[in-house]
Amino acid sequence: MSSAETSFDVYAVYKTKTSSSTPERLSDAINSKAGDFYATMSLNKNIYFTRRTESNGIYMSRFVNGAYQKAILLDSTINTKLQESNPYISPKEDYLIYFSDKKGGYGDVDLYISFKKKNKWSYPINLGSKVNTEIGEFCPSVDVKNKVFYFSRTEEQNGKRIENIYQIDLQELNFKALKKMAKYRQ
Repeated sequence: MSSAETSFDVYAVYKTKTSSSTPERLSDAINSKAGDFYATMSLNKNIYFTRRTESNGIYMSRFVNGAYQKAILLDSTINTKLQESNPYISPKEDYLIYFSDKKGGYGDVDLYISFKKKNKWSYPINLGSKVNTEIGEFCPSVDVKNKVFYFSRTEEQNGKRIENIYQIDLQELNFKALKKMAKYRQ
């Protein structure tokens, strides 16, 4: 990989009463010589992000006693030898939405959800045809307050990559039904 491909780092910006702080590069517990990007934070300040090595994988760094701990690769329930990227962690850290190019999806890359129970992640569940299409979906995000799910979709038109942002009501994803479908490694 070239240095341009690995030059991404994770930064934080803090809200003040009147504006926001200057971006601050997070510690080497999170950032590495590989490309580290697309970070998302739970309410307890644990950070989930993508690290680009041979393929993209999802890592997590716990926030303990005011400091981030060395990031760890999530287990093979989430990460495969393929591409897993763009994690969104829920505020309560009880579900994770991300993209993967695993076989059996609708398109190039699809969005999947995994639920956390007793510190174990469920096998990923495809979010289905209300979100995923024959092209690629990525960049998931949830507006918890307004109950809206946002994501991006990319397609190629006349040799150019076109990306747009989409939204659906969160209730259309039917998290309760998806959670009932969740299966966990023994």
